[in-house]
Amino acid sequence: MCRADLFHFGYPPLMKQFYQNDGRELETLLRTVKEAGVAVSLDLASVDATSEAGQANWQRILERALPWVDFFVPSAEELCFMLDPLRYEDWVRRAAGRDVAEILTPEEVTSLGERCLQLGARVVLIKCGSRGMYYRTAAAPDITPLCEKLSLAPSDWAGIFGFEKSFKPDAVRSGTGAGDTSIAAFLTAVLNGESLHSTVALSLLARPLMGLFVSDEALIQTGVVISIASGIAGYNGVLVAQPLSDLLTTVLAVVLYRRCLFPELKAASNKQETSKSPWHPVRLHQ
Repeated sequence: MCRADLFHFGYPPLMKQFYQNDGRELETLLRTVKEAGVAVSLDLASVDATSEAGQANWQRILERALPWVDFFVPSAEELCFMLDPLRYEDWVRRAAGRDVAEILTPEEVTSLGERCLQLGARVVLIKCGSRGMYYRTAAAPDITPLCEKLSLAPSDWAGIFGFEKSFKPDAVRSGTGAGDTSIAAFLTAVLNGESLHSTVALSLLARPLMGLFVSDEALIQTGVVISIASGIAGYNGVLVAQPLSDLLTTVLAVVLYRRCLFPELKAASNKQETSKSPWHPVRLHQ
């Protein structure tokens, strides 16, 4: 593990031992990795409110976990359910059966991002479905050690927040793995030393690619992916820990973007127009 540059942990809500006892095991895991000098990224999963996982004290769990997390990459729905259940209930009511992303406001997502930084995360990337992604980073004193570890320019990462709109593909064969694909592209860009703006743009541009090129039927045939996953430890500086099916998707995406598609993906992102979203990028700290 110490040879890896980054440790990505996915979906503690799906693994009982990591949400029991207010997330004590999750805190121990992330602290151990962080103290070993490895950058940490954390992703969540949707939770059934009536399940055992849904009854866990997720605010307390995140209070314990996020001080050890560098890159926190949840969806808006997952995060709101855990940090602000009453607001989440309001979202569901307002959506009235539609995609919750359609009714999100900038202020609501911004407050969630601010809360994550307050809890200790250094970089927050909130997936907002078809709307795009919200990003927020810590001030220079808090994020500079991470930038030095991963050879990132602090001036490109410190004290920034904003929203980047999704790209619309011409066709989608499947939505399977879209979230994992976008995060894999984001982490690949981080390890390639890209700026925050580039990593977010590449992440959004990558998300439709799994749906364009890979059908659900192809994803079921995982033999090739398993052979790739067998060498995951330390692969390109990334150590991934997720439930098996999601691990395979993430590993496939990392392999595709690091070895095959990253140059083309970056070239395509450079041709995109700057977002006209009401959530323009803003630098908080000089």
